[in-house]
Amino acid sequence: MLHIFTQLGQEEVKNIGKMRLQILSRNDLDRIHAASIKVLETIGAQFFNTKALNYLEKYGCTIDRKDMTATFPEAVVNEFMKKALPEYPYYNRSLKKIPKRQVYLQTFGQGTFITDRNGAARPSTLKDVELVSIVGNALDSVDRPTTGVTARDIHPDTSNLHAAVVNCNCLTNPKKTMRIRGNDRETQKIAIELGATLADGIERLRKTPIVAGGVCPTSPLVWPGPGLDTSARAGRCRKWIKQ
Repeated sequence: MLHIFTQLGQEEVKNIGKMRLQILSRNDLDRIHAASIKVLETIGAQFFNTKALNYLEKYGCTIDRKDMTATFPEAVVNEFMKKALPEYPYYNRSLKKIPKRQVYLQTFGQGTFITDRNGAARPSTLKDVELVSIVGNALDSVDRPTTGVTARDIHPDTSNLHAAVVNCNCLTNPKKTMRIRGNDRETQKIAIELGATLADGIERLRKTPIVAGGVCPTSPLVWPGPGLDTSARAGRCRKWIKQ
């Protein structure tokens, strides 16, 4: 067996014993895409943000201003799918690109309670946010340490920013990236400033994004206004200083 290993390259040896699980066939993916197109064309999605609706209308969607709903023609969906980036790269605190993988793990969550070792449950606090960040920073299996619980001892309008500061202070592992975001347009601006500080400037952050964020819909087809504001602010991070 040792003799066989010596005849293989290093990458081939690493892949011995690995198995790739393919759950969906190409036909399955095509059927899911076709069903998604049907939903987007006939039902659409709600966007509780006037600017977002204006952009969608500009690029080919049909808008119902009363219901704040946009429907998406198949041609529009396919056009912008082709324009999407093939990957969204992550960079670590050392400003080096993290190797592309199928799955990244992070300590993300919005838990509102913590169960202590004695079994008692209590509301989560900013200190719990810190402890989760420390654990995520230390574990090799966690790619992106971030807020694991909600700081209920902080006002909800600023809890994300307090958590972001804690995460920044805990992220000492140079091989990892992190997730920070604000609750709305203005707090997102502050979150970007934190990222720029970590990256040594907004231009460096734009070129090597060591922080990431995200917005969740309130249902698969409903997007809240503040979340769309934060996404727009992040997407224009190269311009926001001039505004």
